[in-house]
Amino acid sequence: EDSFKTIEKSGNPTLIVHFFIKLIAYLGHLPELNYCVHCRKKITKKANYFSYLLGGVIDNDCLSFDKNALKVSDSTILAMKSFVKSDVSNKKVKVNKSNLIELKTILIELSQTISEKKLKSARFLKM
Repeated sequence: EDSFKTIEKSGNPTLIVHFFIKLIAYLGHLPELNYCVHCRKKITKKANYFSYLLGGVIDNDCLSFDKNALKVSDSTILAMKSFVKSDVSNKKVKVNKSNLIELKTILIELSQTISEKKLKSARFLKM
């Protein structure tokens, strides 16, 4: 709990998002970011979506398999990959405001899907 309070007090939304991505990965729920979770084709820079129900990125051709998937930018996918690979103390990973909003939405929905309930800890991501 002290770690959450320290992160919350930092007021740094990028740090909070980075921590949550690392936590989800550590718990074994890292979303698929390189291949479409439905057809397994390599994700390319085009219209892609994030399916928190399927657990990762789906391409435009597979959107019909999850009509609730969220449109996600290439730069948000790249930010997630960078966060997974880097240490939380690494301040070199920068994200813009729109990417941060997409990341927060993805993480809240993914966390609640994994746990099958609304999480109190999701309030940290709403900063």
